[in-house]
Amino acid sequence: MNFTSQMRYNPETGEYEKYYRLKESYRNASGRACTRILLNVGFIHGLKPEEIRDISCGLTYKYEHQGEHELWDDQMAVYNDVVRQKIEEYWQRLVEEKGGTAMLITLWRVPA
Repeated sequence: MNFTSQMRYNPETGEYEKYYRLKESYRNASGRACTRILLNVGFIHGLKPEEIRDISCGLTYKYEHQGEHELWDDQMAVYNDVVRQKIEEYWQRLVEEKGGTAMLITLWRVPA
C-alpha cells in the first residue's frame, strides 16, 4: 500500500493542497499492472512526508500480519505516537468502509 496525492482545492482553507488516497498495486488476470484505491484519506495536515510513508508501511504490516500475535516486540513501537494513531484510525476506516477484516482479505487477495 502506498499514498498518492493530488493537488485539490480545500474548501475549508480556501487553498490548493495535497489530497491523499491510499492505493494498492496488483496484477489482473491477464498480468497487467493495475492499482485500486482502498481509502480516500483526504487532506492531511501537520505530518511530515516521512510520517505519511510510515503510515503506509504500518498499514501494510497490519494487513500482512492480520490475526497473528506479537510474541516479543510490538512492531509498531518503531513509529511515533502520531503515526501509530493514524495507522489505527485508517485501519479502522478500512475495516468499516470495506465491510470488515474478512472483506479486506478478499479485497487484497482477489484482483478485480
